[in-house]
Amino acid sequence: MNALKTILSSSIVACAIAASTPTTASETGRVIVKPANAKVLRAISESRLMGFIEVPATVHAIGDTGAFVVESDDAGTEALLTGFRRWPEAFTYVQPDATFTSHAVVMPEDPEFLHSPSQLWGLYAVSAPKAWMRGQGSGSVVVAVMDSGIDQFHEDLVDNLWRVKKGFRLQVGQTVIDCRPGDFGFDAIDGDCQPQDREEHGTNLSGIIGARGDNEIGTVGVNWRVSILPVSFLDRSRGGSVSRAALALEFIRKLKERNLADIRVLNLSWGAHHHSRLIEDELMRLAALGVVIVTSAGNEARDNDACPMYPAGYDSVSTLISVAATRRDGNIAQSSNRGRRSIHIAAPGIGIRTTDPGNSYDSPFGTSMAAAIVTGAVALLASQCPTLTGVQLKELILRTADRRGALEPHVIEGRFLNVQAASERCATVPLQSRTLQVRTDGLH
Repeated sequence: MNALKTILSSSIVACAIAASTPTTASETGRVIVKPANAKVLRAISESRLMGFIEVPATVHAIGDTGAFVVESDDAGTEALLTGFRRWPEAFTYVQPDATFTSHAVVMPEDPEFLHSPSQLWGLYAVSAPKAWMRGQGSGSVVVAVMDSGIDQFHEDLVDNLWRVKKGFRLQVGQTVIDCRPGDFGFDAIDGDCQPQDREEHGTNLSGIIGARGDNEIGTVGVNWRVSILPVSFLDRSRGGSVSRAALALEFIRKLKERNLADIRVLNLSWGAHHHSRLIEDELMRLAALGVVIVTSAGNEARDNDACPMYPAGYDSVSTLISVAATRRDGNIAQSSNRGRRSIHIAAPGIGIRTTDPGNSYDSPFGTSMAAAIVTGAVALLASQCPTLTGVQLKELILRTADRRGALEPHVIEGRFLNVQAASERCATVPLQSRTLQVRTDGLH
């Protein structure tokens, strides 16, 4: 018992250190504040800060969230937090503008997987080819990949890329974004609708989700046909701030709200040990619109039960699915985070063959790749069972998962993705009855 207490205590300390470390992207102090009443809102909106902090600072609204970024060259993040937190009645929350990082791993964990004759072992492990007997996906299903962007010219992705057909204008944050015909997503860094990949991560994820099938080129994704909508907020260092992530999520939400794109699934293969109320609120709004949100667990070999990784740890988001990674032998990947009470499901994450920028291919690994497989599975089911809501799609994925004893210490109920079983469960329900049956037979 004493040994267990020591382990738990060490985990809590390590988690606290991890959560507090990535608070800023630079030495400049940056915090996010959300006023609790109209008087404070007016003061913050007009940059009247001296009643709260004693240093010069600039203020920028974060879209329509009601929150603001406060930035100062004369004080660090901790000093700004201390100043604002002296007024707890004035703010709903005061938090650092922390940095999320992608959940990819550069070097392979087990090189033999990368040289296997069966480069597409992950698809076979989750029985995707058998699920294709009932449909291989649909261009009407839109999957948002919020990451580093995409190589829009990749020969195995170009035909499955979402594109603007009729130009439109959206206000995101304080900027009006003009998306012109032929544009293909949103770049929250440059503020335009052409999120060309700044490095390979977004292109890797997109190929796993939906590299074009039956085109005699390269590889194939979980979906042969799909509409991939890239939204970039991660820079070349694979980092992106909370405030920038919120703008990216606002763009996605407004596309959905205004019926500019029927987004069914959102892939978030990145994270941090920082609980952001701002991001949680935005994800809850997307969940309310029926978007399934698939998140990666992280690659630190940590227990997310003791040391939550976000956004995977937002249990308030009804449609969120958190994903751990497995090796080819079915065991949890050595680097994968785990959590027998917090991680919903596991999927293959080692040596997953996929697209790489420049019409090339690679076999990366990490929980990012496992989350992309689950994202692709949700999109495939959305094409086969179009009447299901976001919550019902999540329940279908979890209800039909395999139960594996080796995974029970690491994910809830030892779940491992089984796309064939989910497809068969949906296919047995008459189209007009699918919504009712899945709801009454769902998880509770």
